[in-house]
Amino acid sequence: MKIKWFLRAAAVSGLMLAQGVGYAAQYPLAPAPRPGCSGSYAGLADRPITAASISASASRVSTGTAVYRAGYDTANWSGTLTATRFGADGRLASAAQWSARDLLDTRMAAAGAHGSNRKVLSFSGTAAATATSPATRGTGIPFRWANLSDAQKAALKGTTGTDDKDTALGRAVLDFLRGDRSNEGAGLQLRKRGHVLGDIVGSGVWYAGKPNSGFTSDAYAKFASIARTPMVYVGANDGMLHAFDAGSGQEAFAYVPEGLYGTAAAPKLKRLSEGSYSHRYYVDGSPFVADIYMGATATASTTDAEKVAAWKSFLVGTLGAGGKGYFVLDVTKPQDIDETMARETALIDTTALSDDDLGHQFQQPALDSFSRRALQMAPLNNGRKAVILGNGYNSTSEKAMLWIQYLDGDKSILKIPAPVTQGAGTGNGLSAPRVIDRDGDGKVDLAYAGDLLGNMWRFDLSDRDSSKWKATLGSAATASSLDNVPLFAAGATQPITAAPVVAGHPRGGYMVVFGTGRLFAVGDDSNTANQYLYGIRDGANGTTGTAVLTDLVAQTVGGATVETDGGEFRTVSNNSVNYSGSRAKRGWYFQLPAAKERILYPGDALNSSAGLFSSTVPGSGSNALDCTAGTNDEGWSMVVDFFDGSAPDGIAYGTATTTTTSYLGFRNNSGKDDIVFEPQGREKGKDVICNAAGECKAPIRPDIVRRFGWRNLMSPSN
Repeated sequence: MKIKWFLRAAAVSGLMLAQGVGYAAQYPLAPAPRPGCSGSYAGLADRPITAASISASASRVSTGTAVYRAGYDTANWSGTLTATRFGADGRLASAAQWSARDLLDTRMAAAGAHGSNRKVLSFSGTAAATATSPATRGTGIPFRWANLSDAQKAALKGTTGTDDKDTALGRAVLDFLRGDRSNEGAGLQLRKRGHVLGDIVGSGVWYAGKPNSGFTSDAYAKFASIARTPMVYVGANDGMLHAFDAGSGQEAFAYVPEGLYGTAAAPKLKRLSEGSYSHRYYVDGSPFVADIYMGATATASTTDAEKVAAWKSFLVGTLGAGGKGYFVLDVTKPQDIDETMARETALIDTTALSDDDLGHQFQQPALDSFSRRALQMAPLNNGRKAVILGNGYNSTSEKAMLWIQYLDGDKSILKIPAPVTQGAGTGNGLSAPRVIDRDGDGKVDLAYAGDLLGNMWRFDLSDRDSSKWKATLGSAATASSLDNVPLFAAGATQPITAAPVVAGHPRGGYMVVFGTGRLFAVGDDSNTANQYLYGIRDGANGTTGTAVLTDLVAQTVGGATVETDGGEFRTVSNNSVNYSGSRAKRGWYFQLPAAKERILYPGDALNSSAGLFSSTVPGSGSNALDCTAGTNDEGWSMVVDFFDGSAPDGIAYGTATTTTTSYLGFRNNSGKDDIVFEPQGREKGKDVICNAAGECKAPIRPDIVRRFGWRNLMSPSN
C-alpha cells in the first residue's frame, strides 16, 4: 500500500500545492482556494504570524539569554526569525531585539547587494551510476551562474534552450533567489515577494555558540575555547538553509541543496520566481550541529594543536516535506565561511541521490537533555565516525532502516534493516534514533528508534565488525531468536515518529519512553485513532523478547481538566509498577485523552527519573470552498515519571508551591516542542518551560529521590 503523502500544513490551510517538490504527481493535492478567499491560508488574514519553533542561547533564564523564535506569515508566505531576551524579572521581553527578516530586506535593498553582499553556497555533480560510468558524489560550489552545471542552469531557465533570452531568464531567477528584487513585478515580471526570507514552517531553529558538548579528551577544552561567532541555523521555504549571526541577526551565509533545482521539464527552485507561485516546501527540515573528533586515535606524540585541528563542528540539514535526503556542512568556523570555501564547507549532499531506501526526513534531532548536544553524530565501534539517522518516510522501498552516513574516508552509507525481511509497499520508514554508549568509551553501542508501523526497535552496534550490526534484542555477536524482533509493537495505527527518551533502570537495562502519532500526510490532521505514551523496560541482557500490552500497567489520564492558578491542568492515576517478583511488569502506558492528540517531538529528561513530553492536538483546517477559518494547533506539556507513568511525587504548578497534586501537566497554546530552562535564581527542583508562542510556566518539582543516580547514556568521553 503506497501511503498518500502530503505537505500537511497546506492540507490544514486548504492551500493548493503544485507538484514537483519532492512529491510525485500521483499524490493528492489540496484544492485551490477560491478567489474570494484572497490568498494562501483562507480566512487567516487577521492573524498572519504563526509560531513554528523555538531555541535559545543558554539553558538558564537570565538577562543574557536570548530566545529565538521562527515562524511564517500566511499573508505573503514570508518567514520570521526574531531574538527576544529575558528581562530582569525573568520574563521574556515584549519587543524583539532583532528581526532577521527586516535586516535581510534592508541589506538586499541596496543595488547589486544580492551579488556583492550575500554569501550563498550550493552543491553540484551528484549522479547515479550508469552502465558506462560510476556514481559521482558531487562537491560544494558557489551559488553563481558560472559555477552551475548545465543541468542546473536548465532547471533555472525551465528549458534546455541556450539562446540569450533563456539565459537571461535563468540568470535573473538565480539573482532573484539570491535576493535581487529589481525584476519583481517589473522587468522580467518575476514574483513580487513581501520579503526576501521565505516561510519557516517545519524547520526547527538551532543555536550554535561556543562548543559545550563536555567531551573530556583529545584537547576538546582547547578547541572549545577558540573564538567563534554564535549562529542561529534554520531552513526556509525559499530554497535555503540560513545561518544568521546570533548577536546581530545578520545573515552570515546560506546554502541551497542540490536536490532542489529540479530539471528543465520539472523545475523546482524556478517556481519560487513565478508570478503564479503556489506554496511549496524546500528546506523544511530541522538542522542540528554536533562536535566530533575526526582525527586518528591520538598517540603520545600527538600534539594538542593537532588534536584541536581534528575537532570539527558539522551541521546536518534536511528538506523535510521539501524532498528526500540530507546534507552535511562543516561549520567549525562559521564566521569564515564564504563562497570560495564552498568545496571545504559542503561535504555531503544526498538530496539529489537516487536511493530506493532514502526517504523524507521529518525527524527532530535527538538531544542530550542536559548538555543539549545532538547525540546522532558519534564515533562507532568499527573505528569510523558517522551521523546516525532513520531512513525517513516515503522511500521508494517503503522499508524501515537505520541509516549510517560515514563522515570519514569514502563517506559511504551503511543500512541496517528492521527487520531484515520486509514486505514491499508497507508504507514504513524509520524515525530518528536515540543512541546509547553502554561502556562509557564514547562510542555508540545501541540505538533505539521507532517506525511508522508502531514498532520500537533496538539496534546493536557494539561489535567491532560492522557486518554483525543488526536489529536485535539479543547480541550483535551471535545469532538468536531475538534477532529482528522489536522491543514493543504498538501497531500500525500508532506510528512512532519521535526519538524515545532512554534512562538507566535501577534494576538494570534501560527505560525506553516514547509516544505515538504522526502529522505529515494527507488525513493525518483529522485522524482520531487513539495515541499513547509508553514506558518499556529493556533488560538489555539478551534474554527478554518483545513486550506486550499485558506486560504493562495502565495509567489513566483524566478526561476532565482542572483550571487553577491561571492555567489548565490534567490529572493522572498513580498505579504502582513492580519490576521484580512473581508479578513483575515491564512498564506502563497511558492513552492521550484529547481527540486527535499525539506525540510528535522527542521528550526531555528533567532529571534521573522524570521527563517533559509535549503533545500536539492539530487545529481544524480552514475551508477553501466557503472561506471559513481554521484554528491553530495546541497541545499539552506533560511532566511524567519515567518508571510508572504517573505525575512525579509532589509536583506543583503556578503558585501552589505547597500543594501536592497529581497534575500531569498543563495546556499550551502552540502544539509545538517545548524548551526547558534552569530558573533565573537556580532554584533547585524548578524549571521554566516555554513554548514556541513564547508562553512560559515554572512547575515546581521536588528532587525525586531514588536509589540510583543519573548517568549520561552517551558518554562525553571520546
